[in-house]
Amino acid sequence: MLFELYSHWIFIWSLLYYFKFVSANPTFYLIIAYIVILIGFIILIFLKSSWQNLLFFFIYNSSIKLLPILMIYNFTFKLKDIVFGVYFYLLYLFHMIIRNKNPFDYYKDLIHIFSKQSYKNFIKTIINDIYNLWSPFRSRI
Repeated sequence: MLFELYSHWIFIWSLLYYFKFVSANPTFYLIIAYIVILIGFIILIFLKSSWQNLLFFFIYNSSIKLLPILMIYNFTFKLKDIVFGVYFYLLYLFHMIIRNKNPFDYYKDLIHIFSKQSYKNFIKTIINDIYNLWSPFRSRI
């Protein structure tokens, strides 16, 4: 689920922008992603998620969207930023096609985890993804 959620891609983009590896500002897309997450938060309230799940969902998503917005603090939107975001989204879709995955399934899974299960399952999934990403390199270190 680490690379299957577009929000994580936008977070990586914001880090690349913050450390000046790319010049396209991701703030517009961070704001859109934050609005989508607020809608997801409202859905979780209607699905009667536990307060722990709601709190973790809010803190986690705010940290990967709201904190980068505050770190960047440059709210100018230029055409190159929007175009870069479109290309970045197409790259994400290409990644999902190559891996034969449906992006909507992961967002449904995310809502399911936070409404029917525990936020701990989400943490385990992310940790497993990081471990699987890191494991091919472990033998070289």
